[in-house]
Order: sequence, then C-alpha cells, then structure tokens
Amino acid sequence: MSDDAARTLLSRIHLREVAIAAHYTGLATDLQMLQSSNTKQCEDAFLARRAELVQAYGMGPVEQVKPFAFSSGIAIIPVHGTLINRFGYSWGYVTGYNFIRQQVAMAGQDPDVMGIVFDMNSYGGEAAGCFECSADIKRLAGGKPTLSVIDSNCYSACYAMAAGTDKIVMTPSGGAGSIGVVAMHVSYEKMLAKAGIEVTFIFAGDHKVDGNPYEALSAEVKADIKKGIDVAYDAFVGLVANGRPMDEKEVRATQARIYRAEDAKAAGLIDAIATPQAAVQAFLVGLTGSNLQPRKKESAMTEATKPGADNKATPEELATAQSEARTAERARVAGIQGSDEAKGRSTLANHLAFNTSMSVADAKAILAAAPQETAAAAAGNPLKEAMDAGNQPNVGADTTGAAGDGKPSAAAGILAAAKAAGVRGFTQAKH
Repeated sequence: MSDDAARTLLSRIHLREVAIAAHYTGLATDLQMLQSSNTKQCEDAFLARRAELVQAYGMGPVEQVKPFAFSSGIAIIPVHGTLINRFGYSWGYVTGYNFIRQQVAMAGQDPDVMGIVFDMNSYGGEAAGCFECSADIKRLAGGKPTLSVIDSNCYSACYAMAAGTDKIVMTPSGGAGSIGVVAMHVSYEKMLAKAGIEVTFIFAGDHKVDGNPYEALSAEVKADIKKGIDVAYDAFVGLVANGRPMDEKEVRATQARIYRAEDAKAAGLIDAIATPQAAVQAFLVGLTGSNLQPRKKESAMTEATKPGADNKATPEELATAQSEARTAERARVAGIQGSDEAKGRSTLANHLAFNTSMSVADAKAILAAAPQETAAAAAGNPLKEAMDAGNQPNVGADTTGAAGDGKPSAAAGILAAAKAAGVRGFTQAKH
C-alpha cells in the first residue's frame, strides 16, 4: 500500500464505525480514487453505465431520458463499490447514501416507474448514514415494489440496503451477509518514538483526546468504543429482522458470517437464486403479467423451414425438420409445466410455456422466484380447466373431430379456453 493510500484510508476510517466485510482489500484504493477523482469524467461514465445496467437485465434500450436507468417500467439503481455517507454520486467504485436516496425518491415519484430494482455489488461501507438510508428506501419508494439483485457481492452495509427492499435475489455465484460493525484504532506511538518524535497534548476535559492516533488505546477508552459498536450492531440486527422473515436471534446467530447462495437462502438472507435477467423477468411478470421477451411467431421453425428460405432441403428433410421442431417445442412446454417449480404457479407456468420462447432452465428460475398462486386464482383459469378435463392432445392438432363429422375436437376446446384465459401463442395447425 502506498503512503498516500494509507493516509487516505486511515483518515477515513480511524475510529469510525464501518459496516464492511473484513476480507475486502480494496477499501484504500476506492478511497484514494475518490480523493483524486475528476467529477466531470465520473459523471459522464455514470451516464454511460445507465445503458449498461438496462442491457445487463435484458431490457435495453433505455426508453426515456430520466435521472436513473429505466426501461420496461423498471428503474434500476446501482449500489456499487464502497458505500459512503454524505455523497450524492455513484461512480462505480463508490456510491453515496445520498445518491441512493435521490434515485429512490425520483423513481418513487415518477408515474412511469412500476417497480425499482437495486443492482447490488458492494462489500459495504460506512455505518454512519447506512441504517437511515436503508429505512428511507421503503419510505421514498412511495409504495412501489422493490427488488434487490445481488450480482455478485452484498456484504455488511450493502446488505443493510438490500434488507430495506421487498425481495432479495442472488446469482448462483454471489455472496451475502457480514451483518456486523467494526471500528479500528491506529496508533503511531511506536513509529513516532522510533523517529524521535514525541507528541504532547494540552487539553481540558478528561476525555478530550480519547482515541487519538499518537498514543496506545487504553482499556477504558477501548471499552467506551466497544459500547458504540454494540449500539450500531443492535441497530443493524433490528433493521435486518424488520426487513427479512427472521427474528433478531436468527440474525445474531449469523455472527457476521458471509454466505454463498444456497446457504444464504437457507439462512433466510435471500428469497431466491437466479440470474439477474431471470430475476427481473419474474419481477416484471409479477408487476404486469407480461414478459420482457415476447415469443416470436416463427420460434418453432428453423431457418431451413421458414417459408421462402433459400435452401435446398428436400421435402422429406423439411418434414423431418418440422417434426423435430414440434417435438422440441412440446418437450419445452412439458418441461416447464411439469417442473416442480410450476406447482402452485400454473398461470405463470402456462404463460412462460405458451407465450414465450424461454428455455426450461430460465423458466424454472423465474417460477422458483415467483410467489405461489392463491387457490381462487388457479380455479378461475379456463385454460387449466380445459387441459385438466381433456386428453392433452398434441399442440397443433386438427381442431375438428377425428371422424370428420364437423364437431369440435378436444384441441379446439383447449384453443378456445386459451383464448378465454388471455394466453397468446396458440394457433391452429395449417395442413
């Protein structure tokens, strides 16, 4: 560590309560960069990153000029780098609590915004201002749903931010936790003595020079500092217990450990594990009932089978390709509807199966992150009722009776039910 970096670090955290993962080694670098930063360049970089945030969630392009990243009715707020108090910007390596407040307030008041997503990637930061900012998230959101997406780190002060949102989803390789507070005292006493320098304080008030960096920390002063740490820790624990389905005993039991995805979910620190795109897809479906990626009408066709395609395939090869495409599509639909994740979520499962071209794996991730339906909602789905009553004919089957008597077949009934249910993507086969 350079002398400048060391001085920057020590001046920022000496005897200041911080909520940051102890294994993070980039704090000095972050603070040194902040000290020497060019505000104009950093602001330009932030504007460019707004488009990157939207694209990372498969939502691009940015739809409107707004003071936050925005697309498809979703505002995305970055919580990146070291988190610091009294700072109104987000420059990638640092994010200010005032910036988070400003972004949430503007998104909460914007009628175009249906929900707010927090893009979490931070090891934590200052305890000062942290817990107040977390509490402000729900207040400033104005009743709009909030979601934290952890990609890839969400520790200490960053987790305090996440605990202030309605739901937390983590990437499979992510990490969360470190619910704790720490303060550090640095003494230059021995270094100064070696250099032949002696510091003498002349003061009034017995505790005026408590914790100064020029002499060793006394046991009495250390005990006083520990009291402050305990107060901040109690506030942190209470905040998490209030925001998560955990009681204070469970939060304390984490003992500031860091958790990977599966363990974090088991401990109650997160709600689901999914890729960022799948997490936001599920979030949007919950808000609107629609998906960000509408299914292409020709999705069941290969380039070789599209009408007018420039190919030399024989009729037999075309027939084989079309049959394989239909078989693959039926397998995809069955894989989604028959998955364990679809249980209790039949309406969403049908939407993902029949109204999108989403893979089974992505659909399962979205279903796992979505709440289960009420019994009343499931019972009122005419598509489900028709599917349950019929013999599950192949999608695309003829819609007339097998005997050619002009009576509607089971397939026709299902198509009609699908239309009544508002499910798009069912079409009668052309022969």
